[in-house]
Amino acid sequence: MRYISKIQQRFSDFDKLGHVNNAHYLTYYERARIDFFEHLLKGKINWEKEGLILARAELDYIRPLDIGIDFQIETYISKIGTKSFVMTHEITSSDNTLMAKGNITMVAFSYEKQQSMIIPEIWKDSFSDYLESN
Repeated sequence: MRYISKIQQRFSDFDKLGHVNNAHYLTYYERARIDFFEHLLKGKINWEKEGLILARAELDYIRPLDIGIDFQIETYISKIGTKSFVMTHEITSSDNTLMAKGNITMVAFSYEKQQSMIIPEIWKDSFSDYLESN
């Protein structure tokens, strides 16, 4: 299963040629992650004590997002380890054309101890419906 986020485009997202500027893709992915975590981890995480930090971001631009293209971001967990996991974000247009794909490595982190931590089982359980293999 994939979590679907609708992203509202802003005029400032576009460059002179009418394409979404490449820097905005990571902002779109960030918004999709926030939606995903609010949906799955609401009430299951104390963000003041523990949370997630972004360790790696990679992005493949496949087709330009032009003004007027409606799109969504499909988010799923493509790999899960002991302390980290990889989230995949796919931007698809309204006709299901793949526009971009990114892999984001997130690390479970204890803010109290200032170090990585083992992913709590309650988080893993919440992710289970969105875990896909490559």
